[in-house]
Amino acid sequence: MSTVHVAPATAVRGEVHLPGDKSVSHRALLLALASTRPVRIENLATGDDVAATLAAIEQLGATVERFEDDPTCVVVTGVGLQGIQPPADGAPIDCRNAGTLARLLSGLLAGQPAGRTFTLIGDDSLSRRPMRRVADPLSELGARVETEADGTMPIVVTSGGPLHGGEVELAVASAQVQSALLLAGLGASEETTVVEPGVLRDHTERMLRRAGATIRRRGSKVSVDPIESIELPDTRVPADPSAAAPLIAAATLLRGSLLRLPGVIDSPGRSGFMDVVEAMGGRITGSNRREQDGEPVVDLEVQHATVGRIFLETTDVVRMIDELPVLALVAHFRRGEFVVRGAEELRAKESDRIADLAQALKRVGISCQPLKDGFIIRGSSVRPDGGTMEAAGDHRLAMLGGIIGLVSRHGVTIEGADCVDVSFPGFFDLLDAIAVR
Repeated sequence: MSTVHVAPATAVRGEVHLPGDKSVSHRALLLALASTRPVRIENLATGDDVAATLAAIEQLGATVERFEDDPTCVVVTGVGLQGIQPPADGAPIDCRNAGTLARLLSGLLAGQPAGRTFTLIGDDSLSRRPMRRVADPLSELGARVETEADGTMPIVVTSGGPLHGGEVELAVASAQVQSALLLAGLGASEETTVVEPGVLRDHTERMLRRAGATIRRRGSKVSVDPIESIELPDTRVPADPSAAAPLIAAATLLRGSLLRLPGVIDSPGRSGFMDVVEAMGGRITGSNRREQDGEPVVDLEVQHATVGRIFLETTDVVRMIDELPVLALVAHFRRGEFVVRGAEELRAKESDRIADLAQALKRVGISCQPLKDGFIIRGSSVRPDGGTMEAAGDHRLAMLGGIIGLVSRHGVTIEGADCVDVSFPGFFDLLDAIAVR
């Protein structure tokens, strides 16, 4: 466990090339495992979660070529869509702390030919997170996916021949569960349709199209047809908007700031934080919109702005669930109450993000009242004092602590700051590089 102190700054300035998107990185590796051709993946996220997916696909038979001069580039030679076998040594597949890996891989394995059994385990944190939310919908397709009695890991997937497909309505707004069902549907005997309760990340359907699968989108329904094989083209992973969010917050809140963030994903399911900050008065300019290997991307320029009041819709919450902690900091700099509801999902993350967020903010001088499904920020429009906060093993809270340090009066000491390596290795060094003091 490491402790990091982030001192106050007067501004943040510079151009930042963000890490590759974590969600896209997971999906690219899993589809490369199932592909019939070697796949070169560039700008791959290098955090611990994606490292877990790299190790998992090697356990399942993929060959991974790495490059010493560029740790963000790999070439994956997979085993084909129907060629995934349990590890020869009988070992379980260790998902470590990667919930995306655990849920998406469960779907991909469920569609394998009959007679194969796979066991997925995780670390202490992942082993407390709810997995029945993916096991139950997969069972509706005819899969055999078992969890512990309380719905937690280990997950045991036993393939039993072609799944029957059909229509499944999601009980929770989860792109991970939606993706697991689409991946399972590749091995079904008929069309599989997922009915979504809100706007979700669409990375899986975009990447499946590039790999040759037939995907149909009809409003809140997305369908996939069975297919015998897929071929994912070489892929360059675009910049992660969740990694951009803390930096956007810092540039918005500090006078004299100017940050440039090139190549950030700009799809509706990922732009919720930017949309809300702009609605609050933020100065976020997008240019050079384009498509990069199936994903819409944009170059962003962010400057200081005075933020104002806004009512947060439930649809906004779904589109920015990972960015809600840093939005709480932005909300502190506006007068009045800022209420977040409909965010129960925060309690099932790497930490109980509602309880741990409220405790962390209180310790650094920000008023945050936890609710069952969200929180209330009582803004003061002045810099918080700072102090010491605990990251609680959650990389989002560790990054939040760093940004609070920049915008505070006395700086913030983050205990357990090394958990930031899950998604953004080098984050605190980057803050030092862009901070004007």
